[in-house]
Amino acid sequence: MCRLALPVVERLGAASLLVRSDVQGNIDRLAARAATDPARFAALFDIALEEQARGAAGASDSCARGLLWLVRAMRFVTSLLAALCERPGEALPALAAEAYYAVLNPYHGYLASAAFGLALRFVPDRGAFYESAGLAGDGDGAGEMAAFVAAFGPALAAVHALLAEAGLDDPATV
Repeated sequence: MCRLALPVVERLGAASLLVRSDVQGNIDRLAARAATDPARFAALFDIALEEQARGAAGASDSCARGLLWLVRAMRFVTSLLAALCERPGEALPALAAEAYYAVLNPYHGYLASAAFGLALRFVPDRGAFYESAGLAGDGDGAGEMAAFVAAFGPALAAVHALLAEAGLDDPATV
C-alpha cells in the first residue's frame, strides 16, 4: 500500500542506525521463533503469549519484548509521518525529536536517550527526506503518508491493546 512503512526509518540518515538495528533484530528474532512451529505461531501475538505462559516474556531477548519494541518503533514512525502531514511548515529534525521524546524516550534509559539525542542532530531536512523516500516533486507524498498512518495506526493500536490486555505492554515487569 505504501512504500514508506518501515523504510521511513532508513530515510532519516545517520539517525536511523539505532532504530534500524533494533527493529531488524526484533524482526529476525520473531521470524526465527515463528519458523520453529509455523502452525502454532501463525500470529506473532501467539509467540508472546507462549513466552508469558512459561514465564519467559520478561527476558531481555524474549520475542514478547521484541514485539513490544516493534510496536513502539512503528508508533514512532507513524507519529512522525502524521506530524509531517499535519504540520508541513515545520522542520523534520524538530518533528523527529518531538516524536522520539513522546513515543520512545519514556522507555529509554540514560545511555539510549543520550545516543538518540545525538542521533537526532543528524536527521536530514524535509527536502532531503522526501527526495530519499522518492516523494520529491511527488504531489501525493503527503497523501501517501496520511493514507499509511490512517491504515496502519488502527492496526498498531490493536496490537498494543492486545499486549496491554495480556499484561505484556511492559515485559520488564512481567
